[in-house]
Amino acid sequence: MVAGVFGDEGGLLSGVEGVFLARIDIVDYCHKKTKMDDDDKAEKEFNKFDSNGDGKISSNELGDALKTLGSVSPEEVKTMMDELDTDQDGYISYEEFTDFYNANRCLMKDLGKVF
Repeated sequence: MVAGVFGDEGGLLSGVEGVFLARIDIVDYCHKKTKMDDDDKAEKEFNKFDSNGDGKISSNELGDALKTLGSVSPEEVKTMMDELDTDQDGYISYEEFTDFYNANRCLMKDLGKVF
């Protein structure tokens, strides 16, 4: 029995139940830690594009960042802006960036290696 851990009926949990709950806590901790690490990575990548630090990415900033990958045409930048700028305000917000980042982790991981 695991002392101090109460079951559904007010009794102590068995060793197996206690271990199971401890495992759930560990998995939950790892999930939160992974999410924090992912959030940190997304923020670092966002900041690489947001060169003036105003909290949003303009088409010029996107174009400049993509030039480090090679030749990119104005049409390609416009296409990317259209895809990422979901609220169509002319800028990629941090939220829009992280939505794209989370949906395209492999691509973003590869981009992170280049920058």
